[in-house]
Amino acid sequence: GQRTLIEVLDSGQLPSAAGARARVIAISTRDPADLLRERKIGRELYYRLSVLNLHLPPLRERMTDIPALVDRISRRVCASLNLGPVTFTDGSMRRLSHYLWFGNLAELEAVLARTIAFAPGPVIDVPDLLFGYGPVLPKLLPAAATAARPEPGAASVELIINELAHEFKNPMVAIKTFAQQIDHLAEADAGHQQVARLTEEAIDRMDMALENLVQFTRFQEPVQQPTPATALLSPALRAVDAALGEKRVALEVQPAPWQVLVDPAQISYALKNLLRTIARDLSSGDFLRVRAPRPGLLEIQYPASAKAAANKLAAVVADRATTANSLPLGFALAKSLVERNGGRFAVGTADRVAQVVLEFAQVADGVEPYGEAESPGSGR
Repeated sequence: GQRTLIEVLDSGQLPSAAGARARVIAISTRDPADLLRERKIGRELYYRLSVLNLHLPPLRERMTDIPALVDRISRRVCASLNLGPVTFTDGSMRRLSHYLWFGNLAELEAVLARTIAFAPGPVIDVPDLLFGYGPVLPKLLPAAATAARPEPGAASVELIINELAHEFKNPMVAIKTFAQQIDHLAEADAGHQQVARLTEEAIDRMDMALENLVQFTRFQEPVQQPTPATALLSPALRAVDAALGEKRVALEVQPAPWQVLVDPAQISYALKNLLRTIARDLSSGDFLRVRAPRPGLLEIQYPASAKAAANKLAAVVADRATTANSLPLGFALAKSLVERNGGRFAVGTADRVAQVVLEFAQVADGVEPYGEAESPGSGR
């Protein structure tokens, strides 16, 4: 089928309609780059179709539209059910606005219709909102991921401060060295360009570390919802795609066609931090594997010879007593959020391979999925 489509694109004509010109508009509910990575679409067809790309943002990226949509949809639902008008409290509107609508407009309409049908009165508050299940909540499958969530304590604060200091130390040393040698470097061939480039990189690294930490502090109690694993993993892989390509890292991703019960914003942030930390320490020719051996479980593997991150992991394995103070900052932030969502985070090395294991609570069988793993409104 892909070969036939390539022939149509090359000739500009449909084989069954002699002389008829064809204009092809291809729509995908998943990122074509992910399909290419999973070998579900050929490289030749991928580049043939990637000529003029139009991205249609999903509802979760248009949160300011939620209040107007809620008002319009709720009025229509009330009229169809012969009910009087309903109003939403500020709290319930905030909850609707901060929900990640993987099912887009269809899911919003279903949630509002269900909520209005079961509402105890004309004023709808946060407890009245029914996301996904009606009045019955799902049961989690028994797993280690259902353990009680640890409360953040002094140790985690000390860890973050310690790792943030390390994150700033190298760039600051570089800038200080440049300042001391500025006259000599400026006289050297292309010295001033090199100083400017390295200084900019150092400042960008510090700026990114601060922005990252600020974002982490904004996370509150998780708002969990059934989430496709690929909806969490794909943005994280895209965030490191350029770095991996520049270093010619061999990326191997195993599809994870299952759902977990997590706060998507928190776990997506955790995965991005984790992969960025790993990618930064990989070298040319290294590999990065993301495996999904069973539902709810992700394994990230890369060479144990990788620089800073892998060395710290080796120290963790060698001395369990120092685990709390040995994880790189990206790992520490990811561990905190995974455990806050009731999951399990573990690291280790075996056969010259470093491995990070993340385990999440699964959604019970029979619970309807929230939609496509990627934005149902994304078209290319």
